[in-house]
Amino acid sequence: MSRVRNLFTAVLAVSLIAGLAGCAPAKLEVTDKVAIVDVRTPEAFAISHMEGAINVITVTLIL
Repeated sequence: MSRVRNLFTAVLAVSLIAGLAGCAPAKLEVTDKVAIVDVRTPEAFAISHMEGAINVITVTLIL
């Protein structure tokens, strides 16, 4: 059950981040208290990403 809860939490977090991406300001100051996590493919990240963002590869689950 813990794995299901962790998966649900991860999916919810990714959905929230994706939904808020369009609301992000044009310039965001990245500090030691802020992290911008980009969950797109490495290819999409290489083309364009917010300054200071890190790319985290996600896994697609087929249920």
